[in-house]
Amino acid sequence: MNATARPECSYITWDGVYALASSLAKKIRLSGYNPDMIVAIARGGVVPARILCDLFLIKDLAVLKVEHWGIAARKDKKARLRWKLPVNVGGKKVLVVDDVADTGDSLILTCEHIKDKNPADLKTAVLHYKKCSAFEPDFWAEMQEAWKWIIYPWELFEDIADFALGFLKEKPMTREELVDGLSRMLHITVGDDDVNEVLRLLASRGKIGRVRLKGRTYWRAL
Repeated sequence: MNATARPECSYITWDGVYALASSLAKKIRLSGYNPDMIVAIARGGVVPARILCDLFLIKDLAVLKVEHWGIAARKDKKARLRWKLPVNVGGKKVLVVDDVADTGDSLILTCEHIKDKNPADLKTAVLHYKKCSAFEPDFWAEMQEAWKWIIYPWELFEDIADFALGFLKEKPMTREELVDGLSRMLHITVGDDDVNEVLRLLASRGKIGRVRLKGRTYWRAL
């Protein structure tokens, strides 16, 4: 990852997530759509789906998993269905929920999979809909005209780790330099404790190591 490849990022807080989910629920209600069950696309759609279950008093929540994104803000070549839908949705009104419609590939693949199971109706909902997406969901809380990498609170450590590795592949950096670089890039205050824990996890998995340069401790990618 080089400097020109670093994306503009937007961080959503837990309070922000709940506000978006509440706005999304209101739009769904106003449309008159009353789903019988909700299907979450793991991993990103699990938390929004659970909130919507609460806001609609829906007990039936199923989860399938689509994998698409590799390192933060870098897309794998092709979306793939990792976990298939484990329940019968025949004759039911289904609401598919994900955090974001980015490329749209995950939603396209999911809808194709569920339609084969003969639901009575199928609609889709996301917190964020990016205009560049190849798939337009039925409902979204917020539309994003200009592309940004959205960081949700349930993936903060993961994105810190991936972006930190990107920095360290360019050059060794001190912890303080990493904290400053990540804070500038992610537009949030990245705490020392969070970075320390991420560095510990990456080191324990053989991704990074320490080196002493001019009397200071630097981290480098392995």
